Amino acid sequence: MERSGRWLEVHHIVGGPGRKDIPENWCLLCNRCHRAVHDRIADYPEIPKGAILTAKFEEDGEFDTSVLAALRRQKALLYDPSPIPEAYLAERYRKGGKPWP
Repeated sequence: MERSGRWLEVHHIVGGPGRKDIPENWCLLCNRCHRAVHDRIADYPEIPKGAILTAKFEEDGEFDTSVLAALRRQKALLYDPSPIPEAYLAERYRKGGKPWP
């Protein structure tokens, strides 16, 4: 899906072999946010892991985070959902509005 020069890419919340085929581990991010998760973008803050969970909740609604924790052989994630940095939200609204349909 594309909108205003952006397209969606699948981000794997928990990386590593054997973890990419689990739908709970997928989050759609625009190409800029996906790049920012993996690399720093000048003039934009780092995207914390908790913000990725927030994006996942926006996209899918409630989901069981224990599935993600189990991928790391943990009982719970070591981070909670956190706000998406304002710079990314401002760009989201400039480039087409609310979260992707």
